[in-house]
Amino acid sequence: MAQLPRLCLSTVGQICLKELRRYFASLIAYVLLSGTGLLLCLVIYAADRDFLRQRLAGPVYALSSFSPSRELIQHRVTFVAGFTRVVAMFLIPMITMRLFIEEKETRTIEMLFTSPVRDVEIILGKWLGAMVLFLSIIALSLLELAVSFHWNGADWWTVFVTYAGIVIPGFALLSIGEYISSVTKHQAAAAVGTFLVCLVVLRYYSKGVLHRWDFVFCSALAVVGWLLTWRSIQALRGTF
Repeated sequence: MAQLPRLCLSTVGQICLKELRRYFASLIAYVLLSGTGLLLCLVIYAADRDFLRQRLAGPVYALSSFSPSRELIQHRVTFVAGFTRVVAMFLIPMITMRLFIEEKETRTIEMLFTSPVRDVEIILGKWLGAMVLFLSIIALSLLELAVSFHWNGADWWTVFVTYAGIVIPGFALLSIGEYISSVTKHQAAAAVGTFLVCLVVLRYYSKGVLHRWDFVFCSALAVVGWLLTWRSIQALRGTF
C-alpha cells in the first residue's frame, strides 16, 4: 500500500514530461518563451522611463482590468506586473488549448485511455506539464527584472505581491483550460473559451493583491476544473 502514492507520483511525472516534450517538439514553447522574453525586455525598458510608462500604463492596465492600489502603482515594477497579467491572459489559453485536442487529432487518446493509467494521473500530469511551462515563462520575466533592476533598488516585496496575484490564479485557470480542452474539438474554440474565463477571473483580482479567501477561491476553482475534466474523461471513455 505504501508504494501506491509513489507509483501515482511517478506516473504523474511521466505524463508531465510527455507534455513538456510535446510542447518543445513543436514551436509553441519556443515561440512563447522567446516572444514573451522580447516583449518583457521592451516593457522593462519602458518602465525605466517615466514618459513611456505613463503613456502605456493606461492601456496595459485596461487590457487585464488591473487597478493597483496607490501604494503599488507608485512602483515601476507594478507596470511590469501589469503587462505580465496581460501576457498571462493570452498564455494560459495557448498553453492549455492543445492538452486533449491534440490527443484526439492524433488518435493517441485511445492509447492513453487503454493504458494502465488512472484518470486522476492523466488530469494531474497534463495540468502539471502546462503549469511547468507557465511558470518557466513567468520565471523568465522575474529573471529579466532581477538583471535590469539589480542596481536600481527594486522593491522585491512588491514584486512578490504582484506576481503572486498572477501565478496563483494562473494555476486555477490552467485547470479550467484543461477542462475546456477536453470538451472541445478545435484548438481555437478552446483558446477563446479559456480566454473569456481568464478575463472574468482577472477582473475579480483587479487589485493584483491576494487575500486569505482568494487562496481558498483559487483552490476551489482548480478542484472544480479537475472534477469537470474527470467527468469529461469519463464521457470520452464511453465513446471508445
